[in-house]
Amino acid sequence: MSLFNNLIDVFFPKRCFGCGVLGVYICTKCQKDLKIIDRDACPYCLKPSFFGLTHPGCQRKTGIDGLKSLLFYNALLKRIIKQIKYRLVTSAVEDLVDAIPISKLFELATFKEITENPIIIPTPLSTNRLHRRGFNQSEILSTIIAKKINIDKNFTLLERHIDTKPQVSLKTPKERYLNVRGAFTLAKGKCRLIKNRDLIIVDDVWTTGSTLKEIARKLKLSGARRVYALTLAR
Repeated sequence: MSLFNNLIDVFFPKRCFGCGVLGVYICTKCQKDLKIIDRDACPYCLKPSFFGLTHPGCQRKTGIDGLKSLLFYNALLKRIIKQIKYRLVTSAVEDLVDAIPISKLFELATFKEITENPIIIPTPLSTNRLHRRGFNQSEILSTIIAKKINIDKNFTLLERHIDTKPQVSLKTPKERYLNVRGAFTLAKGKCRLIKNRDLIIVDDVWTTGSTLKEIARKLKLSGARRVYALTLAR
């Protein structure tokens, strides 16, 4: 461990985001309160679907081809994700992933069976928000997942060129949809990298799916073949 990390632990000791116990960000007791998703669902009709693949009758030309989420977004997970984002505790993202049963993480290997040479892409933050926060939690999550299932990642393909309002501050699906409409663009000269490729977009939480659906629309209009969503929580 580096001297910097040692100093961080001395002056800002780890406390469980759930119960406050010292020493860890997520204690073993609170890990048991994380709710694993045991049934995947189509991202449009929300009815059961193998691996969250979009049902044939729900498919859209520029829509998402499937949604895979790991945890239910209960009160504990909401508190944990909020602490990570607003207390700038980047190392807690890996602790959170490590708290997920390995059998659940193994399910993500199915991406290799249903895709061809996929690329993992994190949901980008606007430049202003990235500067304020100092990190993008979706990039950290993408790095962890890409390493665990051995899939390529790319953080420079997609940009958020509009500084939208936080989706959590908006109350209706229509507000969320309009908030992100046209907010994303493909980085200059990157179209050739996604042409006829399968892409996996990573984000922390799926609620209405407005952000990830808008990203899928942009990527498919730019030439992507299939676009899947992977989120920590739903």
